[in-house]
Amino acid sequence: MSRRPRPNAGILIGCGRWLKSHDALNEALSGQAGAVHSLIPASICFFLAWAVFALVGRSLKKEEFIRGARLVSKKELKRWVREKWRAHEKRFGKGAKKAPRYTLAGIELAPNAVEAQVGILGTVGVGKTTAMHELLKTVSDLKGRGIIYDRTGHLVSKHYVEGRDIILNPFDARSRSWNPFVEVTNPASFTEIAEVMIPQNPNEKDPFWTNAARLVFIYAARAIYTQENPNNAALRRAILEISNETLSDIVANTPGAHFFGDKMDRMSGSIRATLITHLSFLEYVRDDADVFSIREWVLSEDPGFVFLTTDAEHSAATRNVISTVIEIAANALMTMSESRDPRIWFFIDELPTLNRLPFLTGSLATIRQFGGAFVLGYQVYSQLEDLYGDKGAQTISGTLNNRVVFNTPDFRTAKLWSESLGESDVIEAQESLTLGAAQARDAVGVLGRRTQKAIVTPAEIQSLPQLTAYFRQAYDAPTARVSFDPLPSDNDVPKFVRYSGDGFDRGGMHLGEQNRAVEEGVTPLRGFAALPPQEQLGEFNKWVDTHLGGDVRDDIGADPMQRDFYWNHFAAQRMRGRKSSEIRRPAMAIPMIGATTQPAETSCARLPFPDPATASKTSAPASKKPRSPHAAKKPMSALDIFDLAEGRGQ
Repeated sequence: MSRRPRPNAGILIGCGRWLKSHDALNEALSGQAGAVHSLIPASICFFLAWAVFALVGRSLKKEEFIRGARLVSKKELKRWVREKWRAHEKRFGKGAKKAPRYTLAGIELAPNAVEAQVGILGTVGVGKTTAMHELLKTVSDLKGRGIIYDRTGHLVSKHYVEGRDIILNPFDARSRSWNPFVEVTNPASFTEIAEVMIPQNPNEKDPFWTNAARLVFIYAARAIYTQENPNNAALRRAILEISNETLSDIVANTPGAHFFGDKMDRMSGSIRATLITHLSFLEYVRDDADVFSIREWVLSEDPGFVFLTTDAEHSAATRNVISTVIEIAANALMTMSESRDPRIWFFIDELPTLNRLPFLTGSLATIRQFGGAFVLGYQVYSQLEDLYGDKGAQTISGTLNNRVVFNTPDFRTAKLWSESLGESDVIEAQESLTLGAAQARDAVGVLGRRTQKAIVTPAEIQSLPQLTAYFRQAYDAPTARVSFDPLPSDNDVPKFVRYSGDGFDRGGMHLGEQNRAVEEGVTPLRGFAALPPQEQLGEFNKWVDTHLGGDVRDDIGADPMQRDFYWNHFAAQRMRGRKSSEIRRPAMAIPMIGATTQPAETSCARLPFPDPATASKTSAPASKKPRSPHAAKKPMSALDIFDLAEGRGQ
């Protein structure tokens, strides 16, 4: 029988040791695992405590909004507008307001802000026109109506549609004609037109000349109002044909007339000359295109835009008419029924470049009820003050409920705009550090202090980059910092098409004034007709030699009819105010293409040709005797006329 092998004692001893070490290892690993497992919740608790303290600490340092204006992000402002629209549609229905909605900087205007007036404020080149372009585009998409004052031509080039829109600018070939007679329903309306068309100079202490010019305009306009097809040419003639006696009666009761005393009749020539200066803009209001009435356009409710355009070269000649058209349009709109949606948008960039518009201070706040939405732009607040006075400027600025504030370098203007964006009532956090005797006793405390502060400081406005602005909508809306996309450089239509016709009467009123003086046997106060005959003849002979040649000069001397033809052309052009070098040879017939001639002067110069013998006799004493202080080369000022009237000018 076989015997089973007995285990080796050494192996048994080794196995026992291995088992003991294995148990010890398990115990050690179990202890470490327990430590790790206990560390996880401890770490979580630590991080939670740290997060709580961090959040609490951050909230303690954060301002707490109490009330007042708010500065938010563009995204938050969009969300606020959407909530306003939802609330409005829930209350009044989705059809209460039209769509698409008007936008600025890609943000829709809230329903209660659509009818409120808009102010786009900032210095040159910061983006005011760009902002107007975006708003005007949404008006066009809505098939809305607008009257746009465009000094640069940018808005015309982007939005003008031929056949639908109207351009009023006598220097633009696309322009319609305009005259004040198509805007009135009764003669009394000329008083309102005269107030805007003939503005008072803010620096003029004595309003006599302004009041006199207005009265003369009203008298002449009423005189031809009942005629068939009255126009601008008839108005100019009526002003020039007012007799001295009638002119004296017109201005006799105006403030300042007492300076003339009983010499009013003898001073009517001086008064007429000064009034012509105030009314000379009428020379550029032409009659050779289809007549347009802004009043009829407003009442007709036809879609489209009316562009009132100009530029730096022609602003002085167009400012009076543009201002008058805007004033008439606003007053006509207020005769219509009330409207919940904008009927007509008025875009007026660089407002201070126009005449004073009375309705801005009197009716801007109420015209919204009739569908009038105004978008006004200006650079510096002092521009408004110069034109409308302190109170008037504050009234206009305070009515602009929607504000887009761009950069301005002027601190006073920036401060006013900062105040207009509002202040917020907040609790500011202030840290305090307490130092103890031991390091462990140091402590940091946070205290809250309630204060009011501007949501946008003047320095922040002054440091805005181009095409960036602070945008605040009307009433309870918050303010957001926004940016605008630049306008594309290409133009859809030309900004300006130069008018090359002969519809202007440049210098015509000055010519008429001097003709009147010559007919009355009075030496004109200024112009070519006031020169001594010898100087007149010298200028004419020099012009003949330069532009006609010596041979023609000999022919002129032998042919009085030919001489009178050239003399009338030259004298009338000089009496209109042109320099001799600017007068070209008159065309005897239809001029050829490329010819250096101009149409012969059709207006007659009443100035007789200075016979050489008469001229030398007339001018001989002048070389020995000093000229009068009221000589014709220098126009008399108002003070000179007053001195002469009181007997101090002799």
